[in-house]
Amino acid sequence: MLTDTPQRDTNRREHAVAQMPPPPFDTTHVGPRSHHPPRTRRAGQQSILSIRATINEGDTTSFLEESLDAIHDYMQERHIQPAGSPFAICRPTGEGTVDIEAGWPLERAVEGIDPIHCGSVPSALVRHDRPSTG
Repeated sequence: MLTDTPQRDTNRREHAVAQMPPPPFDTTHVGPRSHHPPRTRRAGQQSILSIRATINEGDTTSFLEESLDAIHDYMQERHIQPAGSPFAICRPTGEGTVDIEAGWPLERAVEGIDPIHCGSVPSALVRHDRPSTG
């Protein structure tokens, strides 16, 4: 059985983009990129509570569940509020294992207790391309 679906405004995005002001820099000249590699800089830090370990690839789900539960319990005991959703960062090692870190972002730094580590991550990376000369 077919049901009627509401008509979508397919031009909504195009209209929104057309209403945006022009960028504050000249984008009309597209030339060859410089041979200099791009640079990045950190634009602020985000405090985190996390647990990091090297585990077998098949143990990822259980590690995430156990780690995030342990950190959440720790935060509740100490009345620490998260500043966002939990995260996980996986780095394959190429040996059937992964270096994995799971945690919660925080508004401010707090004390950790083994194996829960208090640290920080860049809240953003800003890329700088050097202008080409010549």
